[in-house]
Amino acid sequence: MKIIRKLEVPILFFVALATYYMQSIAWPFTLGRDGGNYITYYLDILSKEPVFKIMMLLRTPIAPLLYGLLLSLGGVVLTELVMGLLYSGAIIGIYHITKMWSIKLAFISALIVNFYPSYGAIYHTISSEAPLSLLFILWCLFFLKIVHNPGVKEFIGLGAMVFLLILTRPTLIAYVLYAVAPYILFNSSFKEKSIYALSFLGILIPLVLLWCTYNFVRYDDFTIARTNNAQIPLYRVFLITHTVNPENGKASAQLTNDVEKFILSKEPYRSYGITKEIFFSKGTSRMFGDLIGLSDEIYGWDSDYRILKRVGLEAIYKCPKEYLLSVFKSFAGILLKSYSQSQSIRVINTKQETLYHNGLPVPTEGDFIPRSYYYGNSFSPTGKFKTDPNSVELKFLDPVTQEKVDKFNSRIAFFESILPSRDGDEIMALIFNTISKCFLPPLLWLLFGVMGLVLNFNMKNKALAFICLINFVILFYTILGLPSIPAMRVPFEPLLIIFAIIGIEEIVLKVSSSEKIRKISRFS
Repeated sequence: MKIIRKLEVPILFFVALATYYMQSIAWPFTLGRDGGNYITYYLDILSKEPVFKIMMLLRTPIAPLLYGLLLSLGGVVLTELVMGLLYSGAIIGIYHITKMWSIKLAFISALIVNFYPSYGAIYHTISSEAPLSLLFILWCLFFLKIVHNPGVKEFIGLGAMVFLLILTRPTLIAYVLYAVAPYILFNSSFKEKSIYALSFLGILIPLVLLWCTYNFVRYDDFTIARTNNAQIPLYRVFLITHTVNPENGKASAQLTNDVEKFILSKEPYRSYGITKEIFFSKGTSRMFGDLIGLSDEIYGWDSDYRILKRVGLEAIYKCPKEYLLSVFKSFAGILLKSYSQSQSIRVINTKQETLYHNGLPVPTEGDFIPRSYYYGNSFSPTGKFKTDPNSVELKFLDPVTQEKVDKFNSRIAFFESILPSRDGDEIMALIFNTISKCFLPPLLWLLFGVMGLVLNFNMKNKALAFICLINFVILFYTILGLPSIPAMRVPFEPLLIIFAIIGIEEIVLKVSSSEKIRKISRFS
C-alpha cells in the first residue's frame, strides 16, 4: 500500500499522458479558431517595427509566445510533446488541489477530469485555453494553500501569478477582486487582512501598469488589451440581435451616416451592393471589424471606441427584451452545452485559389463580402496601412507597405501550412465528443457544490466556492458582448467538478449520518 502511495502521482501523470496521445489520434495539434492571430502576434512581437498594431493590442503574449516558440524550435512534434506534458501537469495539479480534502476524492477528481474529453481537447489547438488551464490550476492550488497558511510573501506571489493569468486572458483583470478574499475567508484581525490585501494589490497593480506602459511605448495605447469598449455590448447587438438602428439615438444616427459615407462607398461594399439596411440588419464579423477601423480613423485612435459603446447602449435601451433574452440564451449555453471538437484535417495547399463569380471574389464563411475594407488588422494610429478603396481584392496604397505585408503573410502561411501534420480519426473524434456529452452540464456540477457548501460551510469549501463565483462573474461579463463559446468555460471546469465532488461527499455523509441516527433511535 505504501509503495502505491509513493507511485500515485507518477501513475496519474502517465495515465494522463497516455490519454492525451489517445486524443491526438482524433485531434492532431492544429490551429484552432484563432490560431492564425496567435501566430501573427508571435511574429510581430519580434518585429523591430510592428506591422499589425491593432492585433498586438487585441491579444496578450503568453499563449502566442508559447506556441510560436514551440513551433519554431521543434515543429509539431515538440509542440505535441510539450502540450502533453502540460496537460498531465494540470491533472496532477487537480489531484493536489482535491488532496486537501482527501486522497480518495483526489483520485476521483483527477480521473474524472482526465477522462473528460472536452478538457483534453483544448490542449490540441492554438488558443489561450490550454496555457490558461494549467496556470489557473496552479494558481488555485497556491490560493487554497494560502487559505490555510496566509502570509505577506504568499499574497505577493498570488498577485504575481494573477498577472500571468491576465497576460494569458485579459478579462482576468477581474481577479483583482481577490483582494477582498482575506476579509471574506480569514478570521484574523482587520489589520492583518488589510496587510494581505495590500500585499496582493501592491505587486499586481504595478505589474499591470508596467504592461500598459509597454503597450503605450510600442503600440501607442496605454491599455492591457484594446477594443473592450467596441465589443461590449456592441458585438452582441450588431451581430446577434441586429438591433442597431439610426433611430436608436444620436450616436447610432451618426455612426450610420459615417458608415454610409466612409465604408459603403468603398470596396468591396460598393461592388457587392451592401446598403446600410443590409449592413445593420445582417451584420457580420467582417463588417464589425470595419466599425472598429472606422472608429480609429474617423473618431481617432484615442477615442477608445466610445461612440461604439454608446451605440451598443442605445440599442439595449431601445430593445431591452431582445438583448436580455440573447444574454440569457448565451449564459444558458455556457451552463448547459458541452464542448465538442471535430477531427483535425490536414490541408496541404493552404493558399487556396480564390473563387470568382461575375468577376468578383466569392465571399467565404457565409459572409456577404470577401474581406473587410479596413482589412481588420491593418489600421493603426499612424495611418500607414491604407488599403486601396477601389480594389475589390486587398491592396495597399503604399507599395513598400504592400511588400512588407506580403513577406509577413508568407511567414504566417508557413506556420499555418504545417498544422495539422496529419489527419485526425473521425471515429475517435466521434467517440470522444459522445463521451463529453455524457458528462453532467456545469449547472448541475454547480448545484451539487452549493448543496455541499450549505451542509458544511467551512473555510476550504468557502474558498472553493469563492473561486467558482468569480469565474462565473467573468464568464457572465464576457457574454454581455460576445457569443456563447463553451471553450471559454472549459479551463475553469476542473474547479467546478472538484466543487461538485466535494459537495456530493458532504451530501453522502449527511445522509449516512442521518441513517445511523435513525438506526440508533430505533434500537433504543
